[in-house]
Amino acid sequence: MDNGIQIWHVPVTGSYVIEAWGASGAQGDGPGGRPGGKGAYMKGTFSLNSGTLLKILVGQACRALAAGGGGGGTFITSSSNTALIVAGGGGGGGAMTGNNHDGDPGQITEEGSQSGGSNGTGGTIRRIGSSSDSFEAGAGGGLIGDGENGIITEGGKSFVNGGKGGNSNNGGKGGFGGGGGGFHFPGAGGGYSGGGVLENQGQTIAGGGGSFNSGGNPIKKEGVKEGDGKVIITLVDSELQ
Repeated sequence: MDNGIQIWHVPVTGSYVIEAWGASGAQGDGPGGRPGGKGAYMKGTFSLNSGTLLKILVGQACRALAAGGGGGGTFITSSSNTALIVAGGGGGGGAMTGNNHDGDPGQITEEGSQSGGSNGTGGTIRRIGSSSDSFEAGAGGGLIGDGENGIITEGGKSFVNGGKGGNSNNGGKGGFGGGGGGFHFPGAGGGYSGGGVLENQGQTIAGGGGSFNSGGNPIKKEGVKEGDGKVIITLVDSELQ
């Protein structure tokens, strides 16, 4: 294991089904707190050779202390960080009165939602109709790009930069796997491309992280997993059989 990223040696050459679930975003704190979005689910079949090394990061969910932090994405990549399958994490739920929104679910598209990233980049923070874009929320990290930092909140780190969840000053931390931190406003989910945080006419929503699936017979589902992410790898056919 390398700072929470597991290294898995393929035991035998064969066909493997890989299933991945992203983590959910945290629910906003307080009696009016809104739920975070649930993590995405990805399933695909891969031909893998004995001795191949895969990196596995299982996304985590965190508890909110104000608005919810984003859930971490779950990543399975080659040893050189080429994605095989990624399941996006959900955005955090809102906590402020009059601005309470559920977090977006982990997405089945490669892009993060709500001003999210694309092509593996991190999400951004955007305030429509204002010259000042930054506010108290962190965007989600992607495969290769960190999420944008907000005021007193950090965006989630990319997978290639370790996948740490964004921190927050006395607020909700983002989950391991690139989840953005939340404070007055919720943090976005990590994933193949990070979710963003978008404010429009006083309404703020934390986006879900994008997903990726290069396997055969792909199955993709949005907003499935509550809590921490998960990975299951099943050998379905080997050269030894």
